[in-house]
Amino acid sequence: MIIRNKHLYKYLLVCLFSFFYVLGFAPFNFFFLGVLAIVGISFIFKRASNKKELVSLTLLSSLVISIFGMYWLVYAANYTFESKFLGVLVLIGFSFLYSVFMFMVSIPIYLANKNRKFYFFVLVIAWSAMDCFKFYFLGGFPWFLSAYLWSETLPIIQIVSVIGVVGLSVFTYALVFSLYVLFNGNISKSFRFNTLFIFIIAFAGFYFYGQARINYLNILPAEKTLKVRLVQTNISQATKLKSNTSEIIADSVLPQISLDIEKANPQMIFLPETSFIFFNEKYFNNKITQTPNIPLVVGVLRLDVENHAYNSVFNIQNRKVIDYYDKIRLVPFGERIPFSDYFPSILNFVGLENLTAGEEVRIFTIGDYKLVPTVCFEGLFPLENITANDVDFILNTANEAWFNQSIELDQNWDIYKFRSIETGVPSLKVANTGISGAYDLKGDILFEVEPFIKINADMIFPIKKTTTVFSKINYHNINYGIFILYVIMLSLVFLRKNIV
Repeated sequence: MIIRNKHLYKYLLVCLFSFFYVLGFAPFNFFFLGVLAIVGISFIFKRASNKKELVSLTLLSSLVISIFGMYWLVYAANYTFESKFLGVLVLIGFSFLYSVFMFMVSIPIYLANKNRKFYFFVLVIAWSAMDCFKFYFLGGFPWFLSAYLWSETLPIIQIVSVIGVVGLSVFTYALVFSLYVLFNGNISKSFRFNTLFIFIIAFAGFYFYGQARINYLNILPAEKTLKVRLVQTNISQATKLKSNTSEIIADSVLPQISLDIEKANPQMIFLPETSFIFFNEKYFNNKITQTPNIPLVVGVLRLDVENHAYNSVFNIQNRKVIDYYDKIRLVPFGERIPFSDYFPSILNFVGLENLTAGEEVRIFTIGDYKLVPTVCFEGLFPLENITANDVDFILNTANEAWFNQSIELDQNWDIYKFRSIETGVPSLKVANTGISGAYDLKGDILFEVEPFIKINADMIFPIKKTTTVFSKINYHNINYGIFILYVIMLSLVFLRKNIV
């Protein structure tokens, strides 16, 4: 890129705003920078001189967001391919995938006429549709939704109990772009000020609703309590990938489970994802006999009789497997290569094997308690068809050693609070390297374990719960509605640009 290029400022600004975009989310949580980034990126896309420059700006924005927000992919790829160079290539490749989301935003913004009122809706719908699409594209990349900009403002995020994170994202974009439209002198004053006023009032309403909900839930008595042990094992990914890994893990985990067990006297013990490798029933049963005779929920990499591998969670009582759940949402490129069912040669090319996805959600019953298990990546997605009438709490088992001491741990932990608010039940997370802990039903931290330490976290877990509007709604329907609006809006932009 030549310094004399008069359009160089666009490339510099899109880099800066894309960096600000990452800083708007956990673990940084600079809300103002996130808002500035959304407006600034939109402004740069609109200022593109031609389609070629628009493509360049979009790709550059995606690359910057990937480098600063998703750099932890390099660590995971390094463990997988044993090459830092290939890890960097994976990150660059991911930035091309992320550019699909940014293209969804940039194309209508670039083509629309910003001097008309409809431009406000173009901005809102384009960014909102991008957030929706992140739940589906190639298995899902559900990070960096605008709703998560509010993560530090507990009263505001209570509204997701009604409209979900995508609903909050839509309102957030509407508020952000009402500020943007306010300074557009080509739009009538009445429209500019009325639009801003409406969304300021809306967020004031969200805040008062949230504060009232928090006050109510604070005085709501706990229905019951649970003495629980979270076993944070802190086994490195390099160790997990060794050829004799099953015995290494067992030799580390089994003594830890029983440490000071009489003193803690837990009612349940929870272990992270892939705490055991299940080669055969005899092998696994032998390991379970070495655990305390206390209900145990544990992540297991299991093989069925046909040698299909599943990332599972076992419900063990009286040292016997009562039930198990197979992970449904597999990590794209990590646990399942997209399109490999149609093109099996892809697996040979990358040298990986797919895990097999489970088929249905399971609810574990342990004594008087009911929990719904999820595995790692699944904690980033809203629960479907699960309400406070069905379960007492959510349990997420995770590994996360793939990502070293990176911001990935904070990103996933921060997002997980929204599952409690949406569903109206508290949640637990037990992770190999962290962050392990608990949220109450309003998304407030009850307990948090420092990552990268080997520890048994014993706690008394209060169970308060309440039904929510959102838990009774299929969130896919909200997303599909926004997709339809996006298609209509894009059609208008392409076919009748004179009206927008």
